[in-house]
Amino acid sequence: MNGFKKELKVLYKNPKELKLNPKNSRTHSKKQIQKIAKSIDKLGFNNPVLIDADDVIIAGHGRVLAALELGLTKIPSICLNHMTQEQIRAYVIAEKDERFTLSNGKTVGRKAQEALNPSLESVDILNNQRKLMNEYNFSAQYQQNPIPLAGNIINYDWFAQFSKFEIPVEAKTIQSWDIALKDGKNNDYSVCITAKIFETKLYITDIQRFKLDLPALASKIEELYVAENCNHLVIEESSVSISLIQYLKKVLPVSFISYKPKGNKISRANSVALYIKSKDVLLAEDAKWLDEFRAEINAFPNGKHDDQVDALTQLIDSVKSNQYNCTLETLAKAIKEHKEKELSVNLLYSSAQEFCQFAMRQIKYQGKKNIKY
Repeated sequence: MNGFKKELKVLYKNPKELKLNPKNSRTHSKKQIQKIAKSIDKLGFNNPVLIDADDVIIAGHGRVLAALELGLTKIPSICLNHMTQEQIRAYVIAEKDERFTLSNGKTVGRKAQEALNPSLESVDILNNQRKLMNEYNFSAQYQQNPIPLAGNIINYDWFAQFSKFEIPVEAKTIQSWDIALKDGKNNDYSVCITAKIFETKLYITDIQRFKLDLPALASKIEELYVAENCNHLVIEESSVSISLIQYLKKVLPVSFISYKPKGNKISRANSVALYIKSKDVLLAEDAKWLDEFRAEINAFPNGKHDDQVDALTQLIDSVKSNQYNCTLETLAKAIKEHKEKELSVNLLYSSAQEFCQFAMRQIKYQGKKNIKY
């Protein structure tokens, strides 16, 4: 039961005749109004304003102000005199479960990802509109929640772009996973970023998001690792991921890069910002995932999701620390350098990677800058 179903009629009104609601809980800055106006000017006024019987705006204040700024004399509106303000004080697509108590005591609501009024526009229609308009314009006109054009910490415009022909053949493939182990609509995504690394350049070739339980997620990691002929895999070590990592080590010839995050999400994003701004992180041009990636990057840390940001920061942290170059060749060089000191590999090191990391620290300590570790 959602309580929102009723046949509605679109009426065209002069925005000057519509009244701003003094109790409106959503305010819009001048910059937000300009963004909405830019979207309307480019794509048209696609989402009707919701009003009551007295022409008081229920939802769509930002769109009305944008229409006034553009000098529009007619805009689409829908009169919702049969609904309370609590009911329509919601996004056109619910971002979480919602329940409202009407004045007669009746309780109505809707689940996450349900449309505000399915009889007018279904979720499938709205999601198709989202794809046509892109996330920025849809968020501004339909969800009444404009996304900043520039990020608070990382600016999308800092990323360079590349064509598939520009990736050096010597580049290694690395995948970074941010893990979420639940598949519900309200849960976070698991994100896989696939990239090619060559010298200081990081070429991001693919980003995929999933909502999967643990068995399905493990299968998906295997699938993408093999499909991309991956060299290295980055997964954060945590109580949530430890069993997954142990399983993957058994079934894949995988080179794991141990990642233990330092600080909170914001500090980690700040730590990689200059690396991105230096144009060392490149995005595949015309990739289908660019729009959602841009929206999340520029909304961070105030957006609904930050899973792509997490996968990105751990990827860059791993590249900056040069852990992806932990190879047998590196091991051989390290052993040779310290052979005269009778440095041995013993049970203190539970894996070749741990010894490799120790050997690299020793090389750094000796100041042997000519060795690429």
